[in-house]
Amino acid sequence: AAPDLDSLGRVNATYKQVQVLKGKDVPAKLKVSFGFNDQSACVPETAWKFSEALMPAKGSRWILFLTPMDGGLYFPYRVTFGRWEATPENLATVRELLSRAK
Repeated sequence: AAPDLDSLGRVNATYKQVQVLKGKDVPAKLKVSFGFNDQSACVPETAWKFSEALMPAKGSRWILFLTPMDGGLYFPYRVTFGRWEATPENLATVRELLSRAK
């Protein structure tokens, strides 16, 4: 059953690390805490309802821009801004941006 959350709630998901593009190494399996707002408001949206469709599909691949949290959890940058689908185009974009930052 889907958790009963408001738009300020969080759901934890476990990811398998495939590759670290930049930053510190992370565990082979890492727990990511997902929120469902862009952190710009502090009032829950009244008509919002959690659905599994808001979560990445099982088995899908993602580029995650993460910040470590307490308790071994990681948090994606500004929620959905910190999660890009791992398409060849997005991987190329990230690698290009990283090469410019050196």
